[in-house]
Amino acid sequence: MKFNSFLNKLLSVLILVCVSNNFVMAAPDASMVRRPKVALVLSGGGAKGISHVGVIRYLREIGIPIDYVVGTSMGSIIGCMYSLGYTDEQMIEIISSLDWPYYMGDGVERNELSYRAKMDYDHYEVSLPFGTTEFFNGELNQLKKGKGLAKDVITSIIPSGIISGNNILNLFYNLCVGYTEPMDFSDLPVPFACVSTNIIDGTAVVHRSGILPLAIRSSMAIPGVFAPVYNDTQVLMDGGIRDNFPTDVARQMGADIIIGVNLAIEKEKDPEELRSLAAQFSQLTKIFTSNNLEENKSLCDVLIYPNMKGHNSLDFSEENIEEVMQMGYAEAKKHEKELRSIHDFLSEYGRTEQRYQAPRVKPLIGETFRVTHISMPGIKDGDKDWLLKISGLKQGEYMTLKTLDDATSVFYGIKAYSVVLYVIEKDPMEDGYMVEFRMTPEKPHSMDMSVRLDTHDAVQSVLRLGFNERILYGLQGEFTAKMSYNPSFNITLSMLPKELPRLSFSYDVSKREADLYTDGILTDNVKYIDQKFQLFASEYMLRNFHFKVGTQYKRMNFLRAMSSLWETSIDSKMRPIRTFGIVAEGYYDNLDDFYFADKGSTASLRIYQNLWHFREKGTELRPFTYVNLSYKHFVPITDRLSLIPQVYTALNFDKQCHWSDESYPANYGEDLALCFYPVYAQKLGGAVADYDFYGQVPFAGMYQSSSVPNALVGRLDTRYYLLNNQYIPLKLNYARVADLDYLFTSSVEDGNGGVYHISGLDYLGAAIEYSVNTRLGPLSIETGWNNVMERLGVFISIGRLF
Repeated sequence: MKFNSFLNKLLSVLILVCVSNNFVMAAPDASMVRRPKVALVLSGGGAKGISHVGVIRYLREIGIPIDYVVGTSMGSIIGCMYSLGYTDEQMIEIISSLDWPYYMGDGVERNELSYRAKMDYDHYEVSLPFGTTEFFNGELNQLKKGKGLAKDVITSIIPSGIISGNNILNLFYNLCVGYTEPMDFSDLPVPFACVSTNIIDGTAVVHRSGILPLAIRSSMAIPGVFAPVYNDTQVLMDGGIRDNFPTDVARQMGADIIIGVNLAIEKEKDPEELRSLAAQFSQLTKIFTSNNLEENKSLCDVLIYPNMKGHNSLDFSEENIEEVMQMGYAEAKKHEKELRSIHDFLSEYGRTEQRYQAPRVKPLIGETFRVTHISMPGIKDGDKDWLLKISGLKQGEYMTLKTLDDATSVFYGIKAYSVVLYVIEKDPMEDGYMVEFRMTPEKPHSMDMSVRLDTHDAVQSVLRLGFNERILYGLQGEFTAKMSYNPSFNITLSMLPKELPRLSFSYDVSKREADLYTDGILTDNVKYIDQKFQLFASEYMLRNFHFKVGTQYKRMNFLRAMSSLWETSIDSKMRPIRTFGIVAEGYYDNLDDFYFADKGSTASLRIYQNLWHFREKGTELRPFTYVNLSYKHFVPITDRLSLIPQVYTALNFDKQCHWSDESYPANYGEDLALCFYPVYAQKLGGAVADYDFYGQVPFAGMYQSSSVPNALVGRLDTRYYLLNNQYIPLKLNYARVADLDYLFTSSVEDGNGGVYHISGLDYLGAAIEYSVNTRLGPLSIETGWNNVMERLGVFISIGRLF
């Protein structure tokens, strides 16, 4: 045992003492001799590192005091908790209660985002914030050098880490309440050190002072998983890269006796076990993280080596936490003889209970506490009041850490801040705690991009530039260009007051070319330029709701309008259509995921009330209304099975467009243009909403666009989760298609007592889909059938909708 060398040194010292006292032999006074210092060294290992808690529990039962704690990666987290005074019972209670998916991810739940942020997140694969200075001052030169925005586009596609680590950094601040300012880690209740790796020069960085939560965050920045921690001269990542078992650091701190817990799995020595790519990658990881391992293992007086083979480093499930903790305890117990020998040796110097040189942390995780004061340095008072209002935080109330985490998600959700941290300190004046939010403003502008491929529009791409969109209020603007078979462009200018709704002016122009079917028969082909001017008011920062109310001027210039329903092409009679009316739209969305939701609902209501029709020789009052409604709800039945009921309506309230074959108006050339289907006839069909036309209702099993007078659609999807983000939805839907008078009946009485029997159409459709969530967006393969077209269809797509 290594501490035998310490005994020899101690004996030599005692002999010298005896000689210096005239050779008078006397028993040493234990109180006058420094007790040997014991260090606990904890290696990295991800979720396997929870076994450290089991070891700590056994050391407590044996009665071995710890004077220094040193750790790497997960070992730094457990070691830090021990150094702050957490007991093993508190550690396991906290670790078991944590929402690990939240902390091990970027964790802003979708339903915590503002509605606008949800739309951006759902529709754009790449979202790149940028500042005014970098855009206008030399950005083009930076682009030529492969820097600036061009470089950022690449790094946003291939990020420095899948997870930014802001959520887990907040967790570390919560664990370190009272010890979050710059300090010497030797002044903690138990002196502490941890190790990270500077990837600029490949050296190990030993953290013995600084900001404790940041030091732990640096030590566990797993490459490719968590983003590195940057400072002026270093880029810090997981300490396991250079020193995964830092017993050498413990010796430098002054440890006489070292108890080490090493979780590294031994390198594979059988060539037959290294034939797969996964096995080879695992072997390389073991090689890279084994620097100085054998030398550091030799420094241990007791080496505890829990066998973690077969356990996942990212498995933080409650079952795995308990199992791994027990494995650590059991492995420590196998070293009972060695550990009791150390205890007995230490007891010769006096009592061996664990001592703390500073006040221990009072755990807040899982507790309710009173918040006496909330501060936001750098945030104007008016902005602070507004932020507190939307988050629901109030000074003087009792809260939990979950309350503060939810507020953090809300602040992230408005997209105005790139980093939101909160620090909790004990209030020295009142009974309670002070909370300080440290918020870094996001760059004000944004460039968003996405690409989609499908069997309907082939290749589509979208580029969006948003100016000042990541500010709380002021003048904002955006430009969106969608390139596809039917391209479109949008420019929107908005004024966002501090309290009032957002005021906007928008201009849209698009080309539309599509075939249209009537009762299952291809009857029409249209090609036109659609221009739309809107002036409207809308909300901006609500989370689940969005609404807009305003006016709209619309102009449609037909390039081609051919129909088999008329004797000849009607191109010559299709004058530009110009209308003016009122728009009102409302949306609700609290889904947990847009494409693969497990719970929540989404609903929309779109109403257009036309007022005037502009003719060549004047303007006439021409009121009519169309209404589109949709509702979708996700009902989980089991962990794998969900039901998704849906309702859609497409209603056209316009009696003047419902002529009999014998009764055309005298000036039907102009009225025909107004009633012609590309404008206000409702559309049904397509795998997704707005398939060819704005407001088009989707219909499973129909992959063409049908012109209908009105439609009511009911649909039920049954979705089964296979594995690894793969799903099989079965879709069944029914549509009633008819004029308004016949939507709910097939007979109508006239004014003279006669009865007309005019049936509508009953559409039936079914489809089955295979879908999988990929890095490029959802991949979907769907085939379906409907009783109108009476043929199978196929729709394949990959990428996000936009």
